[in-house]
Amino acid sequence: MKIYYRPKGSDNWLVTVAIGNKHLLDWEKNALPTWKVYCEKYSLGLIVFNEELIGKQHIKWKKVNWHKLLIGKKMKDLGYKLAQVLYLDTDILISPLAPNVFDIYDENKIAVVSQIEGLPQPLDKTLRRLAFLRNKNWDKNYPLDSALFMPVAKIFEFHNLKPFTNYLCTGFFIFSVSKHADLLESWFYKYEADIETLTGGGEEPHLNYELQSWGQLQWLPYEFQALWTYEIAWRYPFLFDYGVNKEDLIRECIESSLYSNHFLHFAGSWDESQMWKIGDYFSSKKKMENLDQYSSYLTKPLTGLPKGIIKPV
Repeated sequence: MKIYYRPKGSDNWLVTVAIGNKHLLDWEKNALPTWKVYCEKYSLGLIVFNEELIGKQHIKWKKVNWHKLLIGKKMKDLGYKLAQVLYLDTDILISPLAPNVFDIYDENKIAVVSQIEGLPQPLDKTLRRLAFLRNKNWDKNYPLDSALFMPVAKIFEFHNLKPFTNYLCTGFFIFSVSKHADLLESWFYKYEADIETLTGGGEEPHLNYELQSWGQLQWLPYEFQALWTYEIAWRYPFLFDYGVNKEDLIRECIESSLYSNHFLHFAGSWDESQMWKIGDYFSSKKKMENLDQYSSYLTKPLTGLPKGIIKPV
């Protein structure tokens, strides 16, 4: 475990899991700078678990995706009993404009973000566009009809779980160590090491089932975990024409997305999900000055009084 920052005046923490030197270095180089701005702005702590939270010799060991469920118990054992934790996957960028999510968090609940409800664009057309663009530009073998379009109820049924109508992305959730650490840990140990899932043994379907069965959830708006696969397909489809070679253009689009989204998640294994590794976001002094001015402008009262006809000079 590595502690990058300690909170000041609170016990609020950002926590992630980055196993393996390459994984850790990718995060430190490309995502950490955006996390650093957020932590310093709101005096938040930052912890990275850079080793597996239980060893492979354990009878219930599962792939690293599951280890996020053990964070609360580990922090509790280390003395962070009053901590409130925002867990983030390492492939998430944070907007310099993002508000302090702990200001709106209800500590009696676990806060999550849906990946199918409350979207700013139609989900079906977004997914169809994503499939079409992958097939057209990146791989002719990419299917135009696949589990990408599996209805939510069918995802649960495929895993022999009770179906729900909503589905969250488990790369972002907020919990209280004192209230939820033991609960999250119990879900880890409930399932066997050889569990099979649509995500290659990942935790998302079963964690969706456990969280929604438990029911005490605080659903946050989409902008707290915008998905880059949705963003690129709906807002920036032209990027598929360039592959991953137009770094300056890709960076501009990612920064544009961070103007309207607080947290941007690059979930997935296709090429577009690796774009966060371009790095150097908002690195120029001018861009940061513009952001600061825009942030200030957002809080300015407006009168709506007419100023007459105004045209470009």
